[in-house]
Amino acid sequence: MRIPRLLLASALLSIGLQVEIARAQAPTLPNAVTSSNLGPFASGTASISPDPSVSVSVATAPSNQNGYNGSEGLTYYFSVVGPSAAAVPVQINFDASTSITATTSSTGAEAYLSVFSVNGPLANYSSFTLDGNTFSNLSGFNNGVSVVYQTCFIASQCYQGSSAVIDPSGNYIGTHSGGINGGSSSLVVSMQPNQVDAVTLFAYSVAYAGDTANASIDPTISLAAGFAGANQYTIALSSGVGNPVVGVPEPSSYAMLIVGLGIIGLMVRRQHSLVCANA
Repeated sequence: MRIPRLLLASALLSIGLQVEIARAQAPTLPNAVTSSNLGPFASGTASISPDPSVSVSVATAPSNQNGYNGSEGLTYYFSVVGPSAAAVPVQINFDASTSITATTSSTGAEAYLSVFSVNGPLANYSSFTLDGNTFSNLSGFNNGVSVVYQTCFIASQCYQGSSAVIDPSGNYIGTHSGGINGGSSSLVVSMQPNQVDAVTLFAYSVAYAGDTANASIDPTISLAAGFAGANQYTIALSSGVGNPVVGVPEPSSYAMLIVGLGIIGLMVRRQHSLVCANA
């Protein structure tokens, strides 16, 4: 029985080591970058911890007939670290919110999220899923996909109460019903492992003559639910960027390492005991 046990221990140890070695292949990720442009009557934040988020609010005085605006932006980087054999479905969950109280037609708010690859194409950039709705046979998606939530005083001026899908050139190519003025959404795209990918967040609000406008967006990144190979991959992010769904390295791989080492240790102890007994 010693040989099978040793083989089992070696196999478990090998699998665990392979997973951890694959995770060690994470590319060097650039630091997160924020941008802020806040005019009078505007306030906002761009944060990377405890999770990445941007928000901006504009509340003008009734006597101010001119429009005032504000924006907050954040770009941070991530990588799907693990075996390079196949593309990996990545899920971006985010809460988007846009709202206004307006009497002026030009008052509006926008929350924007873009996912793109820095050093290679998305594995499947012609098809992706947003809130269970599949967008496919898309042109112009060379390396990314974007989603925008908008609220306007005049609904025809933007996609009020809906989310819009736009290509990297800024062209609107599709919409689907979303929560009123945003809501919780889930975007699933296929990413190549061990490359540098990025998420850009942007919140913009403009308000006139006593109006108010607010926009915010707050994403997290994980491996897609139901992905069979999830235990072989982890998500690495720019330094300091929080991501509540990403904890310590996968317990399954550590379990395999511990079990393998434990069995080998037990076999060594038994062999030592036998040697001492026969001495």
